[in-house]
Amino acid sequence: MDFSKSKALSIRIWGIITCFQGKYLPAHPKPLQDELLSSWLVRIAEANAVKLHTMSRMLFGFNYSPWIRDIGRHGPDIVINKIAEVTGTPVSRVRETTLHGYVGWVLRHMRISGQTHWILPVKSKSADRIGYGVQYCPQCLMEDEKPYYRRAWRIAFYAFCPKHGTMLRDSCPECGASIVFHRRDFNRDIDQAREIYQCAKCEADLRDVPPEKPIIYDQRVYGLYSALLNDFHMGCRKKFNLSYFEVLHQLCKIIVSTSNKNQLHEYLCSKIGIVPKVFELSKGGSIEELRIDLRYYIVSLGLWLLVFPKRRLKSAWKAKAVRYNLFLRDFRHPPKWFADMVWEFNRLNTCRKCNK
Repeated sequence: MDFSKSKALSIRIWGIITCFQGKYLPAHPKPLQDELLSSWLVRIAEANAVKLHTMSRMLFGFNYSPWIRDIGRHGPDIVINKIAEVTGTPVSRVRETTLHGYVGWVLRHMRISGQTHWILPVKSKSADRIGYGVQYCPQCLMEDEKPYYRRAWRIAFYAFCPKHGTMLRDSCPECGASIVFHRRDFNRDIDQAREIYQCAKCEADLRDVPPEKPIIYDQRVYGLYSALLNDFHMGCRKKFNLSYFEVLHQLCKIIVSTSNKNQLHEYLCSKIGIVPKVFELSKGGSIEELRIDLRYYIVSLGLWLLVFPKRRLKSAWKAKAVRYNLFLRDFRHPPKWFADMVWEFNRLNTCRKCNK
């Protein structure tokens, strides 16, 4: 298709869509299982044969662009309500395509700005992304009848696919660029748009990568990690609930914290029998900033403590790998068992000083 025909087609279709403004779009596919809002919007534009920016301006106005922000995290009402209206989808179902659905399960609050627990930052730079906050499973994308991106792939501990047992990817295997699938038709005609599973920079097929099995640092840890991701994938909150994820995040925070002088990190590696990995974080940095291999490694170390939490946490404290006060630092809602355990460390510490 030449340029003039392509442009004429877009204008004609845009006109058709405009006629339907306030009603359903000509094509209004529903969100797929666990689909991310941005992925769904890309599929809606593709189904209507219009460019994403064209559809966005028509639906949200010329003064609002959802693509200069992380809409999966913020879930702005202007986008939620309009998409519900033009696709005939309940507002509640549209909200489920955002990361707000994890509030009360994986995280306590979604922060307006700054880092939110377990949510991978995309680091928006205009409509581009310089962070590695969008992960994907090559096998899932390969098996999809209509490839799409999942919400779970935006979660920091979701480092390997529980269905395929292989590591997720957080960048293009060819050029190393961040995953920015919504740029598939930017600066090009609609008939030359890339597929959603192609790199926005080099056009490589993101699915074309050998499966990579996770490193098993400890068999029990891997079993616990697999159970956690399986339950998370199934939506089961019985064991792995908000309290569990908050404790795990607190432990991961201590492991990567410079205030602990790397002592807990080295202690855990010595107990597991592995060589500590070197990594650097900015001051006040968090586990969410790390690339996928290091995040998997840090979460595995945190889970080692939670295989037998009371016994192993006490051993780490007695070995002076971590001060007891770090367990509760900035931890506003610790579960009772965790808080009681730390107060017991405090009591024992006081007794130890009195006996000297």
